[in-house]
Amino acid sequence: MKVNMIVQFGIGSLSLLFATVMAWYEGSNIIQNPSKWRYSALFTRMIDGPVQNGREILQIDYFIYAAKYYPFFPIMMIISTVYLALLIGYQLCKGHKRRFLFFFFYLAPLYCCLVE
Repeated sequence: MKVNMIVQFGIGSLSLLFATVMAWYEGSNIIQNPSKWRYSALFTRMIDGPVQNGREILQIDYFIYAAKYYPFFPIMMIISTVYLALLIGYQLCKGHKRRFLFFFFYLAPLYCCLVE
């Protein structure tokens, strides 16, 4: 693997990590907004029932809240994940353009379903 690819993996991974931590931090504001618990604490309500206290909210609901009210870092997470997936696909299919094209066309509908 070339140094160029290692640098790209490193930058992609660090941007994903940074965006994840920032989205998690911004999503933790849900604890202070009880009026938003009904619509933003979806997984907590499915698993534990109605939310009575901010400490009961699951961590995944932090990301839902961040995506609703502070979308910059969740979008950055999606972009860096797509970039890393394409980079991995390129590395796996290096030298085989047709195989990479199939990889891309199988990956694209998956992302469309996840983002929707």
